[in-house]
Amino acid sequence: MRLIIYSFLKKARRKLFKSVKHIFLEKQNQYKMTLEKILIAGFGGQGVLFLGRVIAESAIQEQNATLMTSYGPESRGGTSNCHVTISDEEIYPPIPNDQEGVIAFNPKSMDKFEHELKKNGLLLYNSSLIKIKPKRTNIKAVAVPFTEIAKKLGDEQVLNMVALGAYYELKKTINIDIVLNETLPKLLTGDKAAYIQINKEAIKAGIDYIKRNLFKQTETSAFYGCGQLLA
Repeated sequence: MRLIIYSFLKKARRKLFKSVKHIFLEKQNQYKMTLEKILIAGFGGQGVLFLGRVIAESAIQEQNATLMTSYGPESRGGTSNCHVTISDEEIYPPIPNDQEGVIAFNPKSMDKFEHELKKNGLLLYNSSLIKIKPKRTNIKAVAVPFTEIAKKLGDEQVLNMVALGAYYELKKTINIDIVLNETLPKLLTGDKAAYIQINKEAIKAGIDYIKRNLFKQTETSAFYGCGQLLA
């Protein structure tokens, strides 16, 4: 009896998900809305959730935005990920795949979430820790040494802001002036205000890295590389 009930609930949930997705896609086509879905993943202590919050808080100043978070029981070392959705129209229930962008901070995150990217989506990953190339060839993959750049700035914990700078330069999804002048001062208050400047420097370092190193492998390829990725 329990197996029958479980099977029924599983089928009902799958049917509901398909219905919600169908409605969502209909609305998206109807309004031709600008939509950006970003998945950010890493392990605890890499600033994954803070990065998601910075993006969402900045985006909501000019558009609509949602933030969904997921993390393990460990405050540091456990897995964590978040989904940010940005749109110029009302946002309907988020669909957990077909991401426009994935930012991966460690190998397990890239392996787990690479498949959620839509065709020609952007995979931005931390080449300081991820030494293998992505499996898919129908996406745009960019390797940036987040950790290495952050260490050169004197604080490894700002690797998430290095990633933000790189993602911004590649996608121009959010208003970077809002990030620098409004969001960071809003989120980093009290004793944390002392870290505003180093976070700004990390964002600039990520932007500069892309400007210096990004290139197309070929004119027709969907594969991009930075620095050591194609070495």
